[in-house]
Amino acid sequence: MNRNILIIIVIVVLATGVLLATFIFTERTEELLRDDDKKDEVIKQEEEEEIKKELEDKRIYELEEVEIPKGIIEYIKLHYPEYIYLICAGETISVLPCSAYLVDANDDGINEIIVVLGVSFKNYEYVIFEKDDGGWNKIGDFIAGPGALVIAKEKTNGYRDIKTYIVIGAGSGIEEVYSWNEHARFYNKVLSREITY
Repeated sequence: MNRNILIIIVIVVLATGVLLATFIFTERTEELLRDDDKKDEVIKQEEEEEIKKELEDKRIYELEEVEIPKGIIEYIKLHYPEYIYLICAGETISVLPCSAYLVDANDDGINEIIVVLGVSFKNYEYVIFEKDDGGWNKIGDFIAGPGALVIAKEKTNGYRDIKTYIVIGAGSGIEEVYSWNEHARFYNKVLSREITY
């Protein structure tokens, strides 16, 4: 009889040990899953913030500034001669673009370049170029105040809209919105309105 009791005690102890081990394993597994869920949530939040940041309007000065490619300089010399400095003998020495910025206007992973031309007390000329196998092609030009060109989060035909703000006088200006025209492969003005600020 003592032997039967001893066997029952051993079985109960083993069963209790198995149940306790199962409980501990389950608790630890659930804890690890909760930690993984927290990590996944943090990663998801970071990804959402990155996507949200990408979808926000961006002013021209928030974009990455780059050196102007030679093909674009040649295009400007040919099509925008008013922005070329001349030395006294009439020989062309350089163009006068203030700067150039990278923008992925259609989110295809290939950057377009926006060139800021001219120096003015009020407004600059902005020209956007897209590269293809044949070189750089102009796909839009805009007039706006210094730093007053915005790559919008809204899109038309897969390209981000472009907003400009033209300075007219103290406290007044014109807001213009340009949208992508797929047929013409060019940005067209779709809105122009006077604003005060």
